[in-house]
Amino acid sequence: MPIFNDKQYFEREEDIDFLITLSPHDEAPRSGIYRCEHCGYEIVSVKGRKLPPQSPSVHEHKSPHRGLMSATQAPPIEWRLVAIAKHLDD
Repeated sequence: MPIFNDKQYFEREEDIDFLITLSPHDEAPRSGIYRCEHCGYEIVSVKGRKLPPQSPSVHEHKSPHRGLMSATQAPPIEWRLVAIAKHLDD
């Protein structure tokens, strides 16, 4: 979960980009923080770059009791945009 110290630097925005889930290798529609819908793991991605795959070097779902889950046990990764940087000229 993104954490902040001073709420004056944050605002709420309703945008379709926050509602859709994306698959590994989809292009990020916005630069920002993306969260795995199934396990909560977060990554930063840049607009137009591909979102990371499920792989040992990037992200694998973890079971709370047994460590890493096999590919057949784990639900598919679904990335959701949770935070963006909005510039004054956007």
